[in-house]
Amino acid sequence: MTTTAQAQPVSVGNPSFESGDTAPDGWRLPQGKGAWTEEAAQGGRAIAVTGDGTDQSANFWLSQDVPIEPDTTYRLRFQARHAEGLGRSLFTGFLFHNRDLPELTREWQRFTTYLTTPSAIHRGQAQLRFGQYDIDGTAAFDDIELVKTTVVYRRMGDIELGEGERIKNGRYLFNAPFMGESTNHARPLAGFNCYFNKPRWVFSPGDWVVYRHKVGSLTQTGGGIEVVIGHHTGGELEVEAGTDGKSWTPVGVMSRREAFRADLPASLFPAKEVWIRLRMAASATSGLDLLSGGSTQVHGYAYHAELADAPGDFFGATRFVAVTDDNPSLRVSFDDFGAAIPWKNTLRLQVANQGGEQLEIRPAIIVRTASGLSVATQHGQATLPPGGAMKSLDLPYEIPGIGDVTIEINLGGASGYRAET
Repeated sequence: MTTTAQAQPVSVGNPSFESGDTAPDGWRLPQGKGAWTEEAAQGGRAIAVTGDGTDQSANFWLSQDVPIEPDTTYRLRFQARHAEGLGRSLFTGFLFHNRDLPELTREWQRFTTYLTTPSAIHRGQAQLRFGQYDIDGTAAFDDIELVKTTVVYRRMGDIELGEGERIKNGRYLFNAPFMGESTNHARPLAGFNCYFNKPRWVFSPGDWVVYRHKVGSLTQTGGGIEVVIGHHTGGELEVEAGTDGKSWTPVGVMSRREAFRADLPASLFPAKEVWIRLRMAASATSGLDLLSGGSTQVHGYAYHAELADAPGDFFGATRFVAVTDDNPSLRVSFDDFGAAIPWKNTLRLQVANQGGEQLEIRPAIIVRTASGLSVATQHGQATLPPGGAMKSLDLPYEIPGIGDVTIEINLGGASGYRAET
């Protein structure tokens, strides 16, 4: 599937905390010890929270509701540091998605989090939260940026596979990439309504997560699942399967800390797609307190299926594309970043000039690693005639090392178009 990428920054009120009288406009500290500090990463202001090393001192700053959409993936960037003390747990992200920062130091650092929103966003869920759970000291936050992203998966024919997916020896395999860059996102994720606290789904009564496993046009002839509960204080997690996302067959019930493995019912196969639902039955007290850890935490989810045809071994990859500079006359669609692994790769994209005049572009791709290495690949000039016809481009690029990388795509010339992952 070709994915069109256009600039879509999301408005966050007072993102660098510069405006306000006695407190930053658009932000509130419901409880505990915090500060609107002048020791900032950017500009003259930042926010801070202080804890005494216990969860009784947990507190956080909350934004006003941010205009986000359901079932959509975003890139959240911010800066943070330990102003005093070190270690233990922090809150960063939305009320439905948290990322701790065990790597936080005394120096300001920029962090990037990718996340997918719930299938329905209720009032209050769209607030950003920055704070601490049980640190002994002070943590500070600044320079918040939110952008809607376009998700691009690796392709082989009509098959798309993302992070955590692969085909090996005629079998499709998926291991939810909770620990990776994708956090709660995965290509098979069909929807959810529960809290994600990296690296786990946190279920309370009434919560659910649904995965839809479809491998191009291939037929699945049998399959199985594994679900790992790493923390449990009560309730039952029901595991169900189906082929249409509407009718469900019970597979098992989990009621303690355990790894549950099961073959799926033979009656579901052969199938072009298989749906798996994890859910906790609703109760009169359904709902998650902002400081609650939930009653059941799913630390792992895996699915495998036998395929009727073996297309060859193939592993997935996911890139999250954010358009930073746009041109309304251009339509840019990303097909595939290739394996996006060290050394040689190829970006395949399509570009259409919807304006009234011919446009010359000269694409360049710049890849930077977290360790500071960078490689720039300059490509030759291409002509985009007016009229909106799509032009396909295969752009080789090189990743100079292992670890996290950012990929910048600049179409060059007079295009004014730039995107990054």
